[in-house]
Amino acid sequence: LAFSGGGNGGNIDVAVQDTIQIVGIPSDPRFASGINSSSFTDGAAGNIKVSTNKLLIRDGSEIAATTIGSGDGGNINISAIDSIELFGTTTVNNMQRGGLIATSGRTAFSDLVATGASGDITIDTGSLTIQQGASIDVQSLGTGSAGNLEIESSQDILLDEQGTISAANNFGNGGNINIIARNIFWRGNSTTTATATGDANGGNISIVGTNLVVLESSQLIAEAERGMGGSIDINAEGLFVCQDCIISASSRLGVDGVVQID
Repeated sequence: LAFSGGGNGGNIDVAVQDTIQIVGIPSDPRFASGINSSSFTDGAAGNIKVSTNKLLIRDGSEIAATTIGSGDGGNINISAIDSIELFGTTTVNNMQRGGLIATSGRTAFSDLVATGASGDITIDTGSLTIQQGASIDVQSLGTGSAGNLEIESSQDILLDEQGTISAANNFGNGGNINIIARNIFWRGNSTTTATATGDANGGNISIVGTNLVVLESSQLIAEAERGMGGSIDINAEGLFVCQDCIISASSRLGVDGVVQID
């Protein structure tokens, strides 16, 4: 746990040869279990770097880099040679938590308008599993910019049981999502979204894989409210989308984005 309370926060570097497990719910309901870097002032939050063979995060635990002030949020860099598995959520301060998040602002602190930019998330792994409501998010709830999300998997990615990958922003240009994997599966109402509210422009989603399979009411969406909608660019040898699934790039009151499939 690293805090910035005036001046920049310290960096967190965790290196474990075999397996890192972050599991369980803390006794204090105000906090989630996990690795956290936060800024509450004009100092930047520290960065988080995790290097291991396997990373398991479950039951609402998280790795989080947060700013609730004018300082920028920290970046999260995860390298797990074999696999990353994210399972489950918990509710902390009326927020559903669980997974990886780089954020500017927190809904639990709605009276504090964060002006710093959120950090980026970079993931390099063998296989990635996101299940039971767990998520990977970059977001800005204030006036700062949202970060970008980069995921590269040498094997497969599975999102199931409302697993989520998202970028969201309220101001300026949205964060982008770039995903590279061998095969990617969305099941059980899972989502990959880049969304923008107000006048903000939506971020873009780029997905490269051999086979992409979208099942069971899952969605790939880039959308904005009044700003320009982001684009979705899919490059795959095979793409299967079920009848009740959605791939869409749009803006409710602005200019729609474009879905490009190669």
